[in-house]
Amino acid sequence: MIIHQLSKEQIHAHIIEETNNQAHDLKKEVSIVLAMPNKFEKLELIVQKLSEIGIDRLVCRPSRRSLLKDIPEKKLVRLETIAREATEQSW
Repeated sequence: MIIHQLSKEQIHAHIIEETNNQAHDLKKEVSIVLAMPNKFEKLELIVQKLSEIGIDRLVCRPSRRSLLKDIPEKKLVRLETIAREATEQSW
């Protein structure tokens, strides 16, 4: 695009080339390893935000200071739902 004239009310420009953005075809898989937070609510927020920005894989590992050491199956299903919905919303 070439801008010919610019004012507070108008922009006069000329499109010189149109491109098709195919960046999603070139995307590499992105993974993050995370120490388990102390509250499950924090983990839900982390999963939501990382899904929104396009992280493909999240690995949660317990640490010495983590109060949560394992994720029960019922909570894992909830996290998968949060990730799916956040991904759908962000696209």
